[in-house]
Amino acid sequence: MHVEKNTVMTLRKIIVQGAMGLLLAAVLMPRIAAASDGMICWSQQRETLAVSLKIGSGQFKDYFKRNEFLDGTKNFSWLNTISRAVSSDLLKIKGVIASSDVLRSNISADVILICGNDNIKTFEEALALYKEKKIKKIVITGGYGRLTFSLIETALQRKFPIKISKTEVLVYRDRKRLQELKAFDKKGELNKAVDKTESEIIKQIILILAAQGGMSETELAALEKNIYLEKTSQYTKANFRNAIDVLKQIRIDLGRDAEEHLEMVYIQTPHQQFRAKAIFNSLQDEWKNLKVKGTSYTVEFDINSFSRAQTTEMLIEEMWRLFLYAVKGDLTPEYKGKSGIDAIGQDYWEAVLGLIEEGTYKTQLQKLLYEIAVEMKTRKEGGVKKIFEKEEQLRNMLQGRKICPQLDFLISFAYAYDTQNKSRESAYKKIDMKIAGEKQAESSLAQNLIEGAI
Repeated sequence: MHVEKNTVMTLRKIIVQGAMGLLLAAVLMPRIAAASDGMICWSQQRETLAVSLKIGSGQFKDYFKRNEFLDGTKNFSWLNTISRAVSSDLLKIKGVIASSDVLRSNISADVILICGNDNIKTFEEALALYKEKKIKKIVITGGYGRLTFSLIETALQRKFPIKISKTEVLVYRDRKRLQELKAFDKKGELNKAVDKTESEIIKQIILILAAQGGMSETELAALEKNIYLEKTSQYTKANFRNAIDVLKQIRIDLGRDAEEHLEMVYIQTPHQQFRAKAIFNSLQDEWKNLKVKGTSYTVEFDINSFSRAQTTEMLIEEMWRLFLYAVKGDLTPEYKGKSGIDAIGQDYWEAVLGLIEEGTYKTQLQKLLYEIAVEMKTRKEGGVKKIFEKEEQLRNMLQGRKICPQLDFLISFAYAYDTQNKSRESAYKKIDMKIAGEKQAESSLAQNLIEGAI
């Protein structure tokens, strides 16, 4: 059968346009629906977002100009709102906890101190600053900590071979061995299989990155000589405190006069940078004696790397930890000229409540806040002691300190989980007892019927 060429072309065009329409609907409809409450929809994957924006604003926009879409209008402004898929509360908190005190272009220091973490972007940034001669020395901190396994796992995902002991090198294909390490980590026994500390593993990663970036053998040797390790700390305060002897050695190696200040930049994973700064501030006497001038700096916090739920949980958890550690006296928050607990204004705590309110899993967040509080410990003579197991304990430590209503409500919200949880357990117990009683009654009735029948 002879078919007109124009007819074939028209059919092809209809098929292509139909396919594109289905693709766009599949990608965008869930996100558009999620915006029905006035909140801008969230894209959990940057790749999907990039595709949807390309379709909306690129070569297919002409198609939509010729065809009414969704609401019968030809207004495509909604296509441009997808990129603004973050709530103002989230952005507000991100702006505090992931802030730097210096522009990258203005960095000029003797040393950069890397607080132990598993974010490879912080290692890449330290290396980049070294290559650009913005810093002279690199101090890497971290012994065995809660992120040691995560650091190894992250490195393997990037296909970096990691030496975990004198005789064993892991590569990304070693999935079975990784699962074995995970089991050790869950039992708190990772050091039985891994004898390399976090700082040693981070150093390996930095040297691999440098080699991949084209550094010559001579340059790599110089870089390795300019890397200093602190291999005992397990938390951020110890990262700083245990690095003091290392910094003293760097002062000697640089030939600095005892009265000269050592300029130091310190970097932590972005969502913990504000806490790192607060911890640094709590050691002012040490820095004064050592004549170290520290500047807080981190990489951009890429919230698109996580799901909305993950980002929300991270930010809420970090704000809550900041508050609890400040009450304990472990750190000194500093923001916009204020220091201490009230350095973070009530509008930021209002934003925290806003994130909790807009979430669909409030009980999970409440449980998270409660568990963080009750597990908070202090090291005193006689051992480690939990200090916030009860709400009264926390409020007693707050006596004489003024807190905003929003933070006061957050405290009550967190500890209400304990009461609600006990109520739930009590209710479940009553239900179980009732069911058991009914079963017993049914069993007795059946037995009586059988005996009567006999």
